[in-house]
Amino acid sequence: MSTFRQNLSAFGFTQSLLILLLTTARRFFEFEVCLVQINSGMPYEYDAVPDYTCRRVDGETFHACLSEGLKGEDLRWAFERDDDCIANFHGDTIVGYSFVSSRPTHVLPGVEFTFPDWYRYGYADATDPDHRGKRLARERWRTARQLRNASGEDPRSIHYINVLNVSSRKADLSVPNGLPSITLGYTAWWNWRGKTHCWQSRGARQQRVGFRRIV
Repeated sequence: MSTFRQNLSAFGFTQSLLILLLTTARRFFEFEVCLVQINSGMPYEYDAVPDYTCRRVDGETFHACLSEGLKGEDLRWAFERDDDCIANFHGDTIVGYSFVSSRPTHVLPGVEFTFPDWYRYGYADATDPDHRGKRLARERWRTARQLRNASGEDPRSIHYINVLNVSSRKADLSVPNGLPSITLGYTAWWNWRGKTHCWQSRGARQQRVGFRRIV
């Protein structure tokens, strides 16, 4: 119950109860319930992380410079459809990366995350375990936005976050020098009797965002 009390102070009773119920339900079947959020539009005002650089990379550089802790996932398809890859470098080694797209993106077999093309979706976000805790992800977000600004545009970034990802949700609530993300609604997928189902809350449907089965 100590975890429930900790969540209670951060999210209130209703959200904390939801987290408890979903944590219990995951023991019995596979599913994911997520918040769909966009960035606040406020500028990213914080100091750069020392000893690291951040920039957009192509597929050749990405695969040649990945740290050992990040190797293993095949992301060639992301480069083949010309999505942007933003990477953190420590020296000549990539120790973190995020991909950015304006198109619906694969989530799992038979399911994609869909949204209007005036948003930019960040996905496949990863940081080498040896370099976590240094806030490298927000450096990638800032660099991605700077690149959009340089091209004369500033679309809002969109993302989804599992409601059970408590650490990330708490981090969003404590954003320095800015506003937390703006929630558009909820979306979910679940597997039941060999079939995958998808759902969007009313707010998510109105905004045309969320998980969708690929027919």
